[in-house]
Amino acid sequence: MQGSPSGEIAGLELGPEIGRGGMGVVFRAYDPNLDRQRAIKLLSAERSSDPDFRERFRRESRLAASIEHPSVVSVLAAGETSDGRLFLVMRLVEGPSLRAVLAGEGRLSPQRGAAILFELGAALDAAHDAGLIHRDVKPANVLLEESGQGERAFLCDFGISKLADASGDLTETGQFLGSVDYVAPEQIRGEHVDRRADVYSLACVTFHVLTGEPPFGGREQLATMFAHASAERPAATERAPGLPAGIDEVLRRGMAINPGERHASASEFAADAASVLAGAAEHETAPMRSQRRGLGVARPDAADATAATRRFSVVRDGRRAGAVAGVVLALVAIGVSIAIGIGGDPASEGDPSVVSREPTATIDVPPAPVALASGTGRTWVVSPKPQSRSISVIDADADSPSEEIFLGGEPVAVAIGFGSTWVADRANNELIQIAPATGEIEQRIDVGSQPVDIAIGDRAIWVANRGDDTVTRLEPEGSVTDTIRVGPLPAALTIEDGDVWVANQGGGSVSRIDAARRRLLGNPIDVGQSPNDLASDEGAVWVSDNFGGTVTRISTRSEEPAEPIEVGAKPRGLRAAGDQVWVASRDAGTVTEIDTATSDAEVFEAGTKPNDLGLAPNELWVANFGDSTVSAYER
Repeated sequence: MQGSPSGEIAGLELGPEIGRGGMGVVFRAYDPNLDRQRAIKLLSAERSSDPDFRERFRRESRLAASIEHPSVVSVLAAGETSDGRLFLVMRLVEGPSLRAVLAGEGRLSPQRGAAILFELGAALDAAHDAGLIHRDVKPANVLLEESGQGERAFLCDFGISKLADASGDLTETGQFLGSVDYVAPEQIRGEHVDRRADVYSLACVTFHVLTGEPPFGGREQLATMFAHASAERPAATERAPGLPAGIDEVLRRGMAINPGERHASASEFAADAASVLAGAAEHETAPMRSQRRGLGVARPDAADATAATRRFSVVRDGRRAGAVAGVVLALVAIGVSIAIGIGGDPASEGDPSVVSREPTATIDVPPAPVALASGTGRTWVVSPKPQSRSISVIDADADSPSEEIFLGGEPVAVAIGFGSTWVADRANNELIQIAPATGEIEQRIDVGSQPVDIAIGDRAIWVANRGDDTVTRLEPEGSVTDTIRVGPLPAALTIEDGDVWVANQGGGSVSRIDAARRRLLGNPIDVGQSPNDLASDEGAVWVSDNFGGTVTRISTRSEEPAEPIEVGAKPRGLRAAGDQVWVASRDAGTVTEIDTATSDAEVFEAGTKPNDLGLAPNELWVANFGDSTVSAYER
């Protein structure tokens, strides 16, 4: 760069250049007052002379400096030199970039990659909670440093990447700013970008770490952009034999073209990937083992384990998600096969907290049921997989479905009310009305983007639309009256005290809608990392946290969340009635029954991957995604 400075900036003594990019140059610097090495990023003269850019720089550098996380390269100061060049002072990370490591070593071992991934996921969540989207997550922006606790990963260039994006993703000649190997499709298209764009980029980086190349690498820039937007997602296991098969499903979800189909948070993606990779030591090849170092190598002693727990635990509102730390410790200590919370199995043999409860019925249904509802003597079961795309009808006391109604699209939720059965079709953005007596489809109603849940109120039907962060209100005859914007990634609805409650999976919160006035009430209520289902009864709303493995009670009067209650890994289905709450934990293979009066809980084994629950007058129904059954239990 012409005009590279010498001497000092902001009282720091400038050293040699240590990095260079499209936005500027990074220099090593020494702080004589604190006796500390620092890094200074000096932005280009062209950028620094742009008045609009300068104003954004001031605003975004303050926001970047507000992120306090051990895996984020801290912004310590910002300003401009005497000749008007903008600069940032940052923590100096003494180590190579992930890009350099991958260039030298190729793919990393699953254990080492997962340890890095966990730190990056937590760093991104901290930024997103502060209101900042990175927009340029790539190996060059990940720095690795050896410490007494092993290898640590740092994410850098927060704020700078957003400033580049604010200037436009494309230059006047059509060149994309930054690498296209890890960029989300919506960012390429110039659409609204939120935390899910960073989830996509993190998934692409993970693919590169595990296979040695980006998912669409080796193509011309334009071809890569088209591939992100439309190509089939590649299988990591085909490029790197020996990886556990389940990693392909996790990566494909993280790299879904549609943002609404991705993980709700970076840490949720990291947890899903880690739960698969935790057992990868059994499948490691000799070359993979030879690559291990840092966190991927040694079993820590007690002091190291304590430090690792502190470092990897995700904190939100002062509460630790101990489940995350449990998985990471399982990854760090190769050979330790039990992961606490995420990917663990409370229903494993010998666990005294799990009881055996015989179902009154177990019925085979079409593949991979995800949702069910019981009413009018029948249970309705939704199966969205391509080979079914249907809803099945189970009559009382029957041992098989009496009818299977083909719906097409991607049916994902079902509710009963106003004399009809209602199904949300996520693929076609429709609410389907079915006549229960005949099974005929009465109408298909356009709602918001990617409807994922339905709640039936006294006077209306409410639909949560994950794709556009809205809730749609419909009259009983099916006409749409209102569309209400809520928090990011609404995942579930329930109705209590005459209001509609919404779980915002992307925001870690619950919103409350005044059903009569059809508007939001107050501010969102923080409840955890990834709230994904709701249930309500007698002045309380219950929220399941898919990431933390907990359920939380919220008083509708005070709106204060109680202390979370631990349940099995990946709670998906939630129901409440009277003094009882039931939680289906998909990864644990269990259902937890909580007595709300005494806080006592009983855990019993269900089918494989229980995904949703339904209540009949005397029975609890469970949709078992993994073995394509529904089972009924006395309640």
